Amino acid sequence: MAPSSVSRAVAALEAQLEVRLFQRTTRRLQPTEAGEAFFHRIAPLVEELDAARAELADRAGRPAGSG
Repeated sequence: MAPSSVSRAVAALEAQLEVRLFQRTTRRLQPTEAGEAFFHRIAPLVEELDAARAELADRAGRPAGSG
């Protein structure tokens, strides 16, 4: 994903949540306290989503039917 796309997605999320998730300077990008809390809250959800995708990919690779 292009950095500009990520930046737009983060900005849209910040606007939706009405909170700044990252402190930006010309030299650094650092999560805010709210950004850290949000990350820790959603991390298990992201792991579950990855596991669900992997399971579906595994099923798609298996032959199906009564043979």
